[in-house]
Amino acid sequence: MNVLWTADQYDMQLGDPRGIFNYLSNLGEGLNASPRITLSALRFIKSSTSLSERDVTISLPSPSPFFLSLRNLTLSITPLGSPLFDGVDLLHITTWGASYTPLLLSRRLRGVEVVATVHDIGNALHPDLYRYGSLERSALLSSLRQLARSGCAVIAVSESTKRDLVHYIGISEDLVFVVQEGVDDLFRPVEYEGARNFLRENYGVENEYALYVGSSHPRKNLRRLLEAFCSAKSAGLPWDLLLVGVPPEDLAAMPGANTDDVRALGYVPRKHLPFFFGACEAFVFPSLYEGFGLPVLEAMACGAPVIASNRSSLPELVGEAGLLVDPYDVGCLSESMMRLHHDEGLRTALRRKSVERARLFTWDKAVEGTLRVYEKCLM
Repeated sequence: MNVLWTADQYDMQLGDPRGIFNYLSNLGEGLNASPRITLSALRFIKSSTSLSERDVTISLPSPSPFFLSLRNLTLSITPLGSPLFDGVDLLHITTWGASYTPLLLSRRLRGVEVVATVHDIGNALHPDLYRYGSLERSALLSSLRQLARSGCAVIAVSESTKRDLVHYIGISEDLVFVVQEGVDDLFRPVEYEGARNFLRENYGVENEYALYVGSSHPRKNLRRLLEAFCSAKSAGLPWDLLLVGVPPEDLAAMPGANTDDVRALGYVPRKHLPFFFGACEAFVFPSLYEGFGLPVLEAMACGAPVIASNRSSLPELVGEAGLLVDPYDVGCLSESMMRLHHDEGLRTALRRKSVERARLFTWDKAVEGTLRVYEKCLM
């Protein structure tokens, strides 16, 4: 089985690895190791970092939606795409977006089966939380509806995303397959005192702390997190709040940020994250919308006690291994931090449950689930 991947999002995040990069990197590694397929990757820049046995590079002036759409249309309807699709059984669009809509033509014109992965549709459902204009949102909604009409198989990374696709976009439930992400072997429990010493020496972290890892995007709900933390501090919480991945200048623009108890650390090397997770008193993730929520899973794999939003995909990750709260309820979020502070037994129990729960999510399962979708499409 010969499979062609789109890997544009991988290239876009080469210098700044984030969720999609990690998804493609781990899934690609597993698929390349499988004797059941031969994987090729379509990319827009040449790189020493290979994703497949045969990376195909079509250089673009920029990875803008215009140039990606133009490339994809050219490949779909002109002879220029013929060599690329020769011998290809299946095209996997690994991160659906409006610029990939032209590739749906490949199914009809070139006889190639198409699978599309949709990580989330938050920017279509919640325009108030995203920095998109009405044109971008309309283009995405239009592309999703064309995907629904195409009859192509769709991979959703969570049950939550599947529900959104079926309910809001109208994709047939039979065509949406849930393949959840996994957690890297890098993320595992670390010895608490050793982690505290590492952070003290490398980041000057002296006090006990609650931890957030992620961006400062509005959907991450940092303003309410800061408000809840300040409320808990007023009630006697002795912890600091560390924000990993949040630039200091973004924090400075938020209300409640002018305190020594809150630190925005910006970018932290991925290999250091297990120390932050392992030494925290609570990992707090009050996001308003997630397609999957990989930072929560990584925190759990390291044994962090988790306080997470009860919205979108997060309940299916956390299960009963953490505290789920209404992300709009500042009081509830504050009380959850105070509860963990006062109840050492609960913190200990949640550390154990987190590790056990995280073991259910592996990249081996994700690879196998993806292969099954491929094989079902080619039956």
